[in-house]
Amino acid sequence: MEDHLLPIHAISSAFIQKIGLISPTARDTAELAYALVYSATKGRICLREDQILAAVHFHEKHDTVVIARTGGGKTMQIVAAALLNPGKIILVMSPLKRLQDSMVREQGTI
Repeated sequence: MEDHLLPIHAISSAFIQKIGLISPTARDTAELAYALVYSATKGRICLREDQILAAVHFHEKHDTVVIARTGGGKTMQIVAAALLNPGKIILVMSPLKRLQDSMVREQGTI
């Protein structure tokens, strides 16, 4: 296996310390999540701190709830958790019907 450098975009030292408080292995898990997503997307996607944090909490078996706006990066949190936990079931609840109804109402006002 070849060694590759992964770009780390604006990951703060405070974030690295915060990850380290989760568990002794959390920092390694965070680096692995970042590398797995970067590799799976052929370098097109680099996880943000909030995405890494959610994936690490899930992997550490903490109940994890993420609420974010449309386009807030929730899908990559799910992908990272899945890549870190192959063979595990990940339950994702998404209010798509409510979103669809909301979009229809908004279109009617334009």
